[in-house]
Amino acid sequence: MRGNAALLEEIDEYDIFYFYSPFAGKTFKQTIGQIERSYVRKPRKIRILYTNPRCHFSVIESGIFRLDKQFVIQTRYPCANLYESL
Repeated sequence: MRGNAALLEEIDEYDIFYFYSPFAGKTFKQTIGQIERSYVRKPRKIRILYTNPRCHFSVIESGIFRLDKQFVIQTRYPCANLYESL
């Protein structure tokens, strides 16, 4: 899929999202908001794997996702977080 991630809408069939040190700020918050709205429309176990989690609080602030695991990895960005829906 290619395009503006903040405009994602048809994602109700997905349950895994991977971010590798993506955009930050408003675009990231809007993208997480789209995933949260998808969860509300269709409750399911959603996992987000987020490398270099600079916007950690944007993922957990709504209460839909919690930090499940944190990994130290041998890449350019040494940290990755795994979040799961509640």
